[in-house]
Amino acid sequence: MARKRIFKKIEMDSELQRWYNSVKRGSVITADVNLRRMEAFCSIMKTDPHAMLELSDKDLTDLIDDFVTEMEDKSTPNYISSILKGVKSWLAFNNKPLIRKIRISDVGIPKSLKDERVPSQDELKRILQAGNPRERACVILMAHSGVRPEAIGDYHGRDGLTIGDLPEMEIENGEVKFKKIPTVINVRSEISKIKKAYITFLGDEGCSYLKTYIEQRIRSGENITKKTPLIVASKSKMRTGFISTVNISDTIRMPIRRAGFNLRPYVLRGYFDTQLLIAESKIGLPRDYRVFWMGHSGTMEAKYTTDKKLPEDVVEDMRDKYAKSLKFLQTENKGLSDEDKESLEKTLTSSVLMKIFGYSEDEAEKLMALSDEELQKELKKKLGGKDLDPDSIRKKALQDYKDISKRKNKQVMIPIDYVDEYFDIGFEFVASIGKIKPL
Repeated sequence: MARKRIFKKIEMDSELQRWYNSVKRGSVITADVNLRRMEAFCSIMKTDPHAMLELSDKDLTDLIDDFVTEMEDKSTPNYISSILKGVKSWLAFNNKPLIRKIRISDVGIPKSLKDERVPSQDELKRILQAGNPRERACVILMAHSGVRPEAIGDYHGRDGLTIGDLPEMEIENGEVKFKKIPTVINVRSEISKIKKAYITFLGDEGCSYLKTYIEQRIRSGENITKKTPLIVASKSKMRTGFISTVNISDTIRMPIRRAGFNLRPYVLRGYFDTQLLIAESKIGLPRDYRVFWMGHSGTMEAKYTTDKKLPEDVVEDMRDKYAKSLKFLQTENKGLSDEDKESLEKTLTSSVLMKIFGYSEDEAEKLMALSDEELQKELKKKLGGKDLDPDSIRKKALQDYKDISKRKNKQVMIPIDYVDEYFDIGFEFVASIGKIKPL
């Protein structure tokens, strides 16, 4: 209602309309917000935009200073500063910039958000579990792909991500399939905040949530084409069009609240950024990739997106780096692929062989290339070349227990048949080493 009232005013005021249209060319959102800011200022100070232009420089700055004094105990410094942005925009448009500097205490310090933090992987899992298929799809797009809410559905609800913006997703006989995972998401220039097209990715967990959501819509009778919005309104009568940024944020906020968190929806982009910052540190993810996937201006954007497409080899390198970063993003299995697990298992086994059996690094690497049977024979030689009876095992366990008190490495590796005797001595089970089976 307030927005309609303000717009009725500018329809009757050619100068306000001219200012609004000028700001709108840069950003519709900024133009609307500036109008509301001006309305708030004029309401509080009992004035109007044209009357402000008639004031002398001193009287004008006094009026604004009085506004700051009036609001200091009622609002946050950032809110006061925000209101003044609209006022300054109107004054600058009319060639009447402020002469005196206006000071606001503690401006720039976001007091209302000082305790806010990004959720952990386990907390994100709770948020996802608290949502329905549509809500999960919105959450996962922000948390795992880093897209802004306005990319999913723009300010007016007239554009946003479409089915066709995921070129590697196919729909056949009511089933959603992905030709490649991680899959590419194209953020077109029309829905990009920086007005330049860019790409990001979505991993297997995110693709699973999207698949569930879209297939649910297909079963309900929706006709889905390449131009169909990726996210649609929940009410059946509105399901044919895009939804606005405000409604996207509300959709994300609901599972966050149900999961017990008092967080803003936008914090999920912070999750994406933070987790990839960890990936940057741990696995060497290029910083330029992280910046590019978040839709920020940077070296990647400057080099490729002005009027060019990313080369295929760059896209595939990005896909590979994103796949390796999924262990920091995903909530299911923390993103470890079978290949990662096999590599980790080999590394662990090789390390154990070196530390406990006294092999060199080169020897341990050669052992890992042996078949299971050959490896068992080699290890059996190290253990004395024959099976031990329970008494002998117990003696060995006692000796091992004494030995580990004298060394940094407190672990021993034994055949599974020896476990009971080692438990009796006081050892604790740590893990079963993948490739090494009972002798």
